[in-house]
Amino acid sequence: MKNLALLFLLGIAPVAHAQSERGMYFGAGLGSFDYDEGSDGISDSAYAYHLFGGYKFSDNFAVEVGLGGTGDLEESFMDTVPGIGPITLDVDADASIYSLSLLGMLPFDRLSLFAGVGYFNAGFEGDVNVVGFGNAGSFDGGHDHGTLANIGIQHDFGLDLRSFSIRGQYDWYDFPDDIDASGFSLSMLYRF
Repeated sequence: MKNLALLFLLGIAPVAHAQSERGMYFGAGLGSFDYDEGSDGISDSAYAYHLFGGYKFSDNFAVEVGLGGTGDLEESFMDTVPGIGPITLDVDADASIYSLSLLGMLPFDRLSLFAGVGYFNAGFEGDVNVVGFGNAGSFDGGHDHGTLANIGIQHDFGLDLRSFSIRGQYDWYDFPDDIDASGFSLSMLYRF
């Protein structure tokens, strides 16, 4: 019976150790952003970056705010203009995304699984070029907002780097009008 109790205590010790990290953190990441408006709109992938900060206020929960952006989301459209004929429009747009999330964490020794839900606000800006004629102007695509969900895995470093972690994360954005948007990122974070 003593051996069974000892094995149990040794089994939960790494989990108890991982749960002792509370407080503020911030981080930065790079990844990809996939955006699909369907057959009549922009459908492209671009690089993405994000900066985030949060507070782990219990062993299994944290609140996090973020700011991110994308590279150019590009698409070409064919149209016919009366008196001119067929033209090609090249659209380049980038997004700025602000987010607020509540994360639930399942910590192990130096590894944590996490999932979260939250709110996002995304703004789009870009340029329209008419092939053969040049820049037709810029546009402000306005702001969309909705629900954000994410899931990921985080590895906490040991020894002298114990304040640093690396994180892989998948984000899904619930845009209106059946727009599909998601992203994957690899991030470094620092805990205070």
